[in-house]
Amino acid sequence: MKRAIESNFDELEFKKGSLVWGKYGKAWWAAIVVNTDSCDFRRTKYNIMWLNDYTTSVLKVQDLLHFAEYFENVITRFSKRMSKGWRRGVVAALEELYNHDQSFKPEELENLAKCGLQNVPPRVHRIPQSVQTALDKKDEDNFEVYKNKCPDKYKRLFRNLLSRGKILQGERVCLGCYADDDVCQNHPILEGFLCSNCHKRLKRTLNTVGDDGLHFFCSICGYGGHTILCESGFCGKAYCVKCVEDFCKEGTWECFVKEEKWSCFLCSGKPKIGVLRIKADYNLEVDKMLYSDATQSPFIKTPSRPYPKGTKLRVLSLFDGISTGLFTLSKLNIPIDAYYASEIDLTCISVSKFHFKEQVKHIGDVTVIREEDIKRMSPIHLVIGGSPCTDLSLVNPARKGLFDPTGTGYLFFEFYRVLSMVLKQNQNGFYWLYENVASMELDSKEVITRYLQTQPVLKDAAFVSAQHRPRLFWGNLPLLRQQMPVIESNLQDFLWPYRTAKVQKLATVTTKSNSLRQGKDFLYPVINEHNKPDVIYITELEKVFGFTPHYTDVCNMSAGQRQKLLGSAWSVPVMMQLFKPLQQICKA
Repeated sequence: MKRAIESNFDELEFKKGSLVWGKYGKAWWAAIVVNTDSCDFRRTKYNIMWLNDYTTSVLKVQDLLHFAEYFENVITRFSKRMSKGWRRGVVAALEELYNHDQSFKPEELENLAKCGLQNVPPRVHRIPQSVQTALDKKDEDNFEVYKNKCPDKYKRLFRNLLSRGKILQGERVCLGCYADDDVCQNHPILEGFLCSNCHKRLKRTLNTVGDDGLHFFCSICGYGGHTILCESGFCGKAYCVKCVEDFCKEGTWECFVKEEKWSCFLCSGKPKIGVLRIKADYNLEVDKMLYSDATQSPFIKTPSRPYPKGTKLRVLSLFDGISTGLFTLSKLNIPIDAYYASEIDLTCISVSKFHFKEQVKHIGDVTVIREEDIKRMSPIHLVIGGSPCTDLSLVNPARKGLFDPTGTGYLFFEFYRVLSMVLKQNQNGFYWLYENVASMELDSKEVITRYLQTQPVLKDAAFVSAQHRPRLFWGNLPLLRQQMPVIESNLQDFLWPYRTAKVQKLATVTTKSNSLRQGKDFLYPVINEHNKPDVIYITELEKVFGFTPHYTDVCNMSAGQRQKLLGSAWSVPVMMQLFKPLQQICKA
């Protein structure tokens, strides 16, 4: 849709209750803005609810259109090939647009688009009862959940401490909700306390980030709300307006908003946040909170005795893709005895076979792997995999979650099933790793954690490459829970001569072509030799991912096909950090 080129996004703003079209993939879906206060302070993102299934997402401003204004354009272009669910959402938006004074049928949409929307009544922006009911059911996933108002007695206490330059000490008050009972947990970042409920919420939300590496929830209270985001390095942490205004001097929030590039309290090296002292070892405390119950999984342990020196690894890779696992192991000079790959995408298999010939033993669809197959492949030293994330990601309006067999989310349970069979044949233990998107719904993350019986770890490729690519990892690799080293890496380092990077690091590249555009203005990331904006070349993108140039240049595939393969792949620099300990195991 040409609107992405013609519109000035800086002038676009939506109100709570605005009916909109939200972009997912190449299509636009009917939605309603459910909260403008919980987006980032520059209004580059909005929380919306899809009217086809009443799920929520956070969308960038360039992925939103005013519903009535673009009704004819969207219907004419997309309606003939869209699902019944899509039409259901459009009908719901139309009825809300007309204040429920008229009813519409899905088959009438094309005629309405031809004639244009007639006699649209004035509309008060509001949240319909059906939408509010769906929001009320979402608990912590509901972006309408705000931090409580600070009680007057604590407001006076904080103002008194601020006026004297003092910090809060010894007061048993929850920093999340200001409760003064059941305050039994230490805050991981600050010298202060949390009640049981707020500690649980902060633990759930602290590592919930989008594909751009930016956090969704406040790092102090764990709530949503109107937040400001740290733009320093790889941080991306969020702080809500209520926490800043409650704990800091009056006017602090307004000062932060005026800063062109804001660095948070932690990144700027400040010892305190208003009346709250920052812990010197907050990184360790955060790890302790997130992974305190991440004990060795009782059903999958590391090898009970070390592998003999010089062991050649036997690897089972599920959802293998373009064999990023084998590429990384080979780059680390780790000897491989057997590499079994489960993959059904023929283009992925073509890339894998082109580079690794018969070294990769393709075993077909993960759903048909049986116990006798695992027995034949054993011993297995390493199991790796990352099931498709499309139906788990918060930005997908048509996501089907973990349990819908018509989607791809359920394939996680195939990983778990195969993992369990490998354990049965390898009872002395083995190494394993499971990966998925960091922006999944909190409930899905908790279900996966419950099955795998170990907490996930957030790893962002921005620490070691020129791309933000936050992902969650579950597993028992030795270095999984250690922080990755920061390796200086900028996009400019990966461009061909006479091309200039407009950004230091790419936002997450997905299988969607529009993910190659950058920032709230949806700009190309490169200036070419003719001083014109340009896309990043696929060979440059391959280098950003850690592959050799032309790695996906197989079977005369188009640039778009090659980008889809890369968009589903792991970041090689991240995998090298995780697989490094295996070098010692295989050292002769």
